[in-house]
Amino acid sequence: MAALDLNGTTDGGDVQGKQLDAMRSLLFGQQSEQINRRMEFLEAQIRELQDENTQLRRLLEIELTAREQADSKLGAQINTNLQHTEQNREANERLSRQLSDEVKTRKAAVKEITDYLASNRDQQEKMLDIIRGALASYTQVSSKE
Repeated sequence: MAALDLNGTTDGGDVQGKQLDAMRSLLFGQQSEQINRRMEFLEAQIRELQDENTQLRRLLEIELTAREQADSKLGAQINTNLQHTEQNREANERLSRQLSDEVKTRKAAVKEITDYLASNRDQQEKMLDIIRGALASYTQVSSKE
């Protein structure tokens, strides 16, 4: 009898290989067909899973790109808002200093005016006392006459 090679054929030729295939078909035919159908089904499912995997990877890449763009835009917007906040803070500080200086200047002016009016009151009261004294003297002189 001839030895079998890896392909299931004999070195004796195709005739013996065909006979061997025919025997296998008779002995294991139905089981071989079921196994082949199961293998084809499993291969089809594997292909579907690979396609789904590829599609999921594409979707994840799209989502990642969208997130990176959103993060970039958000970061830029935050930086802009921080700059505006800092500018507003600086402007508020300047205005506060200006207002404080203006209040000090006005307080000094009010004090100056108050001091001036107080000194004028003293002078006016002295003048009124002189006028009252003169009137009193005049009234006395007039009543004697």
